[in-house]
Amino acid sequence: MSTITKLSMTIAALALSAGTVPTLAQPAEPVTNIVLVHGAFADGSSWAKVIAILQAKGYNVTGVQNPCNRAR
Repeated sequence: MSTITKLSMTIAALALSAGTVPTLAQPAEPVTNIVLVHGAFADGSSWAKVIAILQAKGYNVTGVQNPCNRAR
């Protein structure tokens, strides 16, 4: 196990035992915009079904189309 992994696990254990688990601040307004970014072996169209579902729920959704920089 790497030193970083051990350190991370120790910090997490200490935080849990002290009862001080960090929480994310809640936004002042509800989130309405979502940006979806594809992974290395996909493109923006892979989010098509998810985008339709989220838009039906009232979200503004953008699927990013990043260029694939593959070595030739």
